[in-house]
Amino acid sequence: MLTNFFLHILYLVLKVILSPLILLSDVVLSDNFSNSLTTAKGYVSTIDSIFPLTTMFAIIALFVLIESFILTFKLISWIIKKIPFLG
Repeated sequence: MLTNFFLHILYLVLKVILSPLILLSDVVLSDNFSNSLTTAKGYVSTIDSIFPLTTMFAIIALFVLIESFILTFKLISWIIKKIPFLG
């Protein structure tokens, strides 16, 4: 019941913060953006033959995932320590 209360409060806060985004118009990308992606793909393909970028991206993603898990664990532990009857 207490968890539902905090989740409901979090939902309301996020809804208030994100509600002005509804008033914005839709974003449309220009042709220059797609041209720049095509050019970047050409550069990356030449580097990828020497240095495997897909493997590096997977390793970096795994590293970020592990660090995020550690940070979340520390944050939850800190919150639990701040509760008087649990910590």
